[in-house]
Amino acid sequence: MSSLPVSLVKCLYSEDCVLTCSFKPNEDEVVHWYKQQICVHSYYYQSDQLQLQNGHFSGRTSLFKDQLVHGNASLLLKRVEVSDEGLYKCYTSTVMGNKETFVDVKVEG
Repeated sequence: MSSLPVSLVKCLYSEDCVLTCSFKPNEDEVVHWYKQQICVHSYYYQSDQLQLQNGHFSGRTSLFKDQLVHGNASLLLKRVEVSDEGLYKCYTSTVMGNKETFVDVKVEG
C-alpha cells in the first residue's frame, strides 16, 4: 500500500455519500475514480466518460462539475451499498501535473 495519506469516510447504508478529493485547478482536467482496479467514474474532455465504468456503479456516481474549476474532484456516490466499502483512489491530472488521493470508505447502518 502507498504511504500517501488515506482519508476515512463513513457512509450510511442506502444514503448518498461524498468521497472528498481536491487538486490544484488548471486546464484540461482529468479525473478518474477507482476502487482497486475497478473504474468507478471518469471525467475528461470536459465531460463524463463512463464507457469503462463498472456496472456496479452505473447510475450511482457523479462529480460536482461546477466545482472542478475550483479544484474539487469529489465523488457523489448514491444509494450506498455494503459492497461499496473499501479503498478508493482519486487520480487527478491537469497540464501542470497529476495527483493521487486515497479514500477509505466504511459503510454503517
